[in-house]
Amino acid sequence: MNTLTDNINPMDWHDTKLLDFIPRHFVRVKFRHNDKRSEVLAWIEANTTGRFAIESIIDPEENRSWIVNEKYQIGFENPADATMYTMFFR
Repeated sequence: MNTLTDNINPMDWHDTKLLDFIPRHFVRVKFRHNDKRSEVLAWIEANTTGRFAIESIIDPEENRSWIVNEKYQIGFENPADATMYTMFFR
């Protein structure tokens, strides 16, 4: 039974693969490629199966309230997707 519907990923169909926040149960890793975000997102869409999200982390420097460090993290629902990402994008 090989029909067209067998190849459709329900998360892609409902546009829920990319979330706007990282849920608590996701595996979180550093996202160091913000300058290549579109390339990374294309790779994730093509090579992973679960949901994911990217968040910024605002960290004010101690004793310097006017200086803020912005870092990013990416979270994957499927731990195998997180492993693939970290191996491919070092």
